[in-house]
Amino acid sequence: MPSLPLPSWEVIEEGRSYLQAASLIVKHGDVGQWRPACVLAGFSMELFLKSFLAKDDSKPLDIKFPNGL
Repeated sequence: MPSLPLPSWEVIEEGRSYLQAASLIVKHGDVGQWRPACVLAGFSMELFLKSFLAKDDSKPLDIKFPNGL
Protein backbone atom coordinates (compact mmCIF):
# COMPACT_ATOMS: atom_id res chain seq x y z
CA MET A 1 0.00 0.00 0.00
CA PRO A 2 1.42 3.42 -0.87
CA SER A 3 2.29 5.71 1.99
CA LEU A 4 1.03 9.26 2.26
CA PRO A 5 3.46 12.07 2.95
CA LEU A 6 2.45 13.93 6.07
CA PRO A 7 1.03 16.48 6.36
CA SER A 8 -1.51 15.53 3.71
CA TRP A 9 -1.52 18.16 0.96
CA GLU A 10 -5.15 17.44 -0.02
CA VAL A 11 -6.42 18.04 3.51
CA ILE A 12 -4.37 21.24 3.79
CA GLU A 13 -5.90 22.53 0.52
CA GLU A 14 -9.40 21.86 1.87
CA GLY A 15 -8.56 23.72 5.08
CA ARG A 16 -7.13 26.60 3.09
CA SER A 17 -10.35 26.94 1.07
CA TYR A 18 -12.47 27.10 4.24
CA LEU A 19 -10.11 29.69 5.73
CA GLN A 20 -10.31 31.76 2.56
CA ALA A 21 -14.12 31.63 2.69
CA ALA A 22 -14.02 32.80 6.30
CA SER A 23 -11.76 35.73 5.46
CA LEU A 24 -14.04 36.73 2.56
CA ILE A 25 -17.02 36.80 4.91
CA VAL A 26 -15.11 38.98 7.37
CA LYS A 27 -13.88 41.28 4.62
CA HIS A 28 -17.17 41.76 2.74
CA GLY A 29 -19.81 40.88 5.32
CA ASP A 30 -21.21 42.77 8.25
CA VAL A 31 -20.86 42.05 11.98
CA GLY A 32 -23.86 39.68 11.93
CA GLN A 33 -21.98 37.31 9.63
CA TRP A 34 -18.90 36.95 11.79
CA ARG A 35 -20.25 33.92 13.65
CA PRO A 36 -20.36 31.76 10.47
CA ALA A 37 -16.90 33.08 9.59
CA CYS A 38 -15.61 31.91 12.98
CA VAL A 39 -17.13 28.46 12.40
CA LEU A 40 -15.44 28.22 8.99
CA ALA A 41 -12.12 29.38 10.44
CA GLY A 42 -12.39 26.85 13.27
CA PHE A 43 -13.16 24.06 10.83
CA SER A 44 -10.15 25.02 8.73
CA MET A 45 -7.92 24.81 11.82
CA GLU A 46 -9.33 21.37 12.54
CA LEU A 47 -8.48 20.27 9.01
CA PHE A 48 -4.94 21.65 9.34
CA LEU A 49 -4.43 19.56 12.48
CA LYS A 50 -6.02 16.47 10.95
CA SER A 51 -3.70 16.71 7.96
CA PHE A 52 -1.02 15.16 10.19
CA LEU A 53 -3.24 12.15 10.93
CA ALA A 54 -4.18 11.28 7.34
CA LYS A 55 -3.81 7.65 6.31
CA ASP A 56 -4.07 5.87 3.01
CA ASP A 57 -7.33 3.90 2.99
CA SER A 58 -7.13 2.70 -0.59
CA LYS A 59 -7.30 -1.02 -1.23
CA PRO A 60 -5.65 -2.86 -4.08
CA LEU A 61 -8.15 -4.08 -6.65
CA ASP A 62 -8.46 -7.81 -7.14
CA ILE A 63 -9.62 -8.00 -10.75
CA LYS A 64 -10.43 -11.38 -12.20
CA PHE A 65 -10.93 -11.61 -15.92
CA PRO A 66 -13.27 -14.30 -17.22
CA ASN A 67 -10.84 -15.49 -19.93
CA GLY A 68 -7.72 -14.64 -17.99
CA LEU A 69 -4.82 -12.55 -19.26
